[in-house]
Amino acid sequence: MNRDRYIERLKADLDRWNAQVDAWEARLREAQGRLHWEYEAQLNAWRSQRDVAAQKLRGIQATTSAAWEEMARGADQAWGDLAAAFEHARSRFEEPAPQRKKACGE
Repeated sequence: MNRDRYIERLKADLDRWNAQVDAWEARLREAQGRLHWEYEAQLNAWRSQRDVAAQKLRGIQATTSAAWEEMARGADQAWGDLAAAFEHARSRFEEPAPQRKKACGE
């Protein structure tokens, strides 16, 4: 894969993940109590990984064509970490919300 295609693939991944995170943020706004804090923690963890990966992407964009392959190895690791964080967050956001127990008389 050449440098330009590699950069476009990484950008497409980020765009796709960011779009899904936007949807999860809507769920975060609706969640209450412990669930709200769990969702927020998942999103914050993912955002941290995204920031690392985006920094690697910017590094590749700034390198010469001769040096980009070395930078790509670091980006591949960051992208793997980001993908794992995304899948972990997805598992939390896509599991059914716990049902509230009804009190007597409801």
